[in-house]
Amino acid sequence: MEKLTSYNRPLVRWVLFALSLAGLIMLYPNYHAFPYEYQRGRPWVYPDLVSPIDFALEKSKEALEEERQLIIDQAPIYFRETQAPNLVLASLDSLRAFAARDSLLMLDTAYIDLLDELSGRNSLLIIDRAPEVQNERLNTYILSEDRARRVALSTVMSLYRWPEGVGLIDRERFADVLSRREKQLKSVLRPNLEFDEQFSNEILEDRLKRLSPFEGLVGQGDVIAFEGMIVTEEVFRKLEALKQAFASSSGGEGLWKEQLGVGMLTGILLLMLYLFLRKFRAFVLEDFARLTFILVFWLLMAAMARFALQFGSDYLLLVPLPVLPIVMRAFFDTRLALFVHM
Repeated sequence: MEKLTSYNRPLVRWVLFALSLAGLIMLYPNYHAFPYEYQRGRPWVYPDLVSPIDFALEKSKEALEEERQLIIDQAPIYFRETQAPNLVLASLDSLRAFAARDSLLMLDTAYIDLLDELSGRNSLLIIDRAPEVQNERLNTYILSEDRARRVALSTVMSLYRWPEGVGLIDRERFADVLSRREKQLKSVLRPNLEFDEQFSNEILEDRLKRLSPFEGLVGQGDVIAFEGMIVTEEVFRKLEALKQAFASSSGGEGLWKEQLGVGMLTGILLLMLYLFLRKFRAFVLEDFARLTFILVFWLLMAAMARFALQFGSDYLLLVPLPVLPIVMRAFFDTRLALFVHM
């Protein structure tokens, strides 16, 4: 080591300078870190915490997912008219008239009653495809040229769910005739509505995008936690939201500027030490062991101060900073010991 340092003394001195500078910057207190530690169900051991800023309170993952699923379940579905509903009624009237002229069909009273019930309605809304839904009271809209009107899904006849989807009042009475006359009925009950899947998905996506991840606002000056209180779930969520807001407001360009300023001031102090040693104590600057001893003692004092600050600024008084000049005086002269201490 002595042979290596003798040939590269300037390089070794500046390597020690760079390492000491990096170490001191790393040991600089991070005032941008959240200064509180807490757990659910444990007491709040700090003084009363008052919100220093306005910040939004985020929803829990469970509540957000539950609300998202509720939006999906209650999302409206849209149909478009493919033909006028009255055309289906006209076809039913024609079928009813044909049955009236057929003596055999007239004997099938259940079939005649079914035709009368269907043709007696104001309009027939018929689809052949629709999404699977659990709630038949789901909001359903029919899109025409210039407007959308709301209807109950239970009033729409679903051919793909024959015969349950016909939507008759007395299903048991007409169950048999629906099975026997399925071919004749489906020949006139042509779908006049078409499920608009693209538009329905657009509406659903728009509602999901408008789903807010926040459920409230904690204003500046609001009390978040009292000293000695138990950290409940609500208080814990407020603390987590404040922690995130604190981190987001403390990062970025401001943090880099602060670190740059700390590095410049610390570098100036180290440079002053090097210049003092070069001018008045060159033998110390030339000696690798002595220079390393001084710089390591600086780092040791900085590390002890950083450790004490984790428990509060009052504990900084327990750091034995006055020991530094005493130790330096044991190995060097008084002038050097006082300069290193200052």
